[in-house]
Amino acid sequence: MTKNKILVVDDVIESLRTIISIIEKYHPEYIIYQANNGQSALTAMENITPDIIVSDWEMPEMNGIELIQSLKKSPALMHIPIIIATGVMLSDEDLKTALDAGAMDYLRKPINPVELVARMHSAITIAQYQKKLIKEKESKILENAIFTTRVNRFLGKASSSIKEIIETGGNKAIMEKGLAEIAFKIDEKLKGNGWQKFTIAYNKLHPGFEQRLLTLHPLLNPTELKLSALIRLGLSVKELSALMFVTTESMKVFRSRLRKKLELQTGQNLQSYLCSV
Repeated sequence: MTKNKILVVDDVIESLRTIISIIEKYHPEYIIYQANNGQSALTAMENITPDIIVSDWEMPEMNGIELIQSLKKSPALMHIPIIIATGVMLSDEDLKTALDAGAMDYLRKPINPVELVARMHSAITIAQYQKKLIKEKESKILENAIFTTRVNRFLGKASSSIKEIIETGGNKAIMEKGLAEIAFKIDEKLKGNGWQKFTIAYNKLHPGFEQRLLTLHPLLNPTELKLSALIRLGLSVKELSALMFVTTESMKVFRSRLRKKLELQTGQNLQSYLCSV
């Protein structure tokens, strides 16, 4: 079971105990922390990062709305979902104020146990999804930075090689050989880097596809695995040819060989089969 960390904030002991007892009853695996106002909650978060906060509105020193506003100013804490639970601020305008401030949800006291647990579950699920999106974006930024660094390093080497060729003084044979080597390296780099980025993105979209395909057809080589992934996306022969740097005639031969290795029957659709894997 997931040990989510819950911070309950309320200056009324009875309310604090009620909320904690409800959480303990429905989710004994949760780790519960408590604070008696917004300021003490902020102090507690110097040592812990809760997965969700259930907070009262009216409290001394710092109320629930002020707590939300303080969290939204902190990059490390701004994504923590907060449910405001109040027995005083009960109007529709109060609800709007809480949501506008950044509360994820709003509960009226006395607390309904089932409603509290359900809303907590929804808030945690949404927050976890948001964290996942943020991580994916961060991963994409890092991936692009690494890719750019590698390309720049490669271009720097290519530039140095071209300068060396120029310095040969115009020897045609040496220049042709050197330029051919650079062109070859560029082609290899383009193919390798492009496929690496594609593979990362594809595995996120269709996790485990390559492994499942290999389990069914262990004799497939890397090129056939690459082709299978592209065909699964519904690309045309022309598009496949461009992506794999071959002629359309060669691509037709590759597809035919792949069908044989997959042992497909005449009339059986290649893309449909790969989508079923």
